[in-house]
Amino acid sequence: MARQERRAFIMGLATGAVAAATCHGILSALNAGAGATEEDAGLHGKVVVFFTAGTPAKRSIYERAKELSVRSVIIDDPESWTTELVKEGVIDKFVGIRMSKSEDEIFEEALAELQNMDPPADGICTF
Repeated sequence: MARQERRAFIMGLATGAVAAATCHGILSALNAGAGATEEDAGLHGKVVVFFTAGTPAKRSIYERAKELSVRSVIIDDPESWTTELVKEGVIDKFVGIRMSKSEDEIFEEALAELQNMDPPADGICTF
């Protein structure tokens, strides 16, 4: 399966209407400032999978997502700076996949995680 086919397939696993706009919705809510509520963002209780977490500068996104009652799951390398965010209560789950593996191996492992999520992902976001 080609890279773009894999991406489209994984994105298709998201169950909610929020799937295509999740990253945009979170960023919009962040930009709206402290006055924006989870209802304003339409993200209350949604499960959002972040595939790779980005740099530590992205921490504020995960913190704001938590404020908006988003249930965040991060899939990233086991050595990621985000591994501690579960212990801190910022995200709900961390899934470690060695990112030095082949694209096919990463895809297969990520796919297995996404297919077995309970509850299923409402949206998938990449940085």
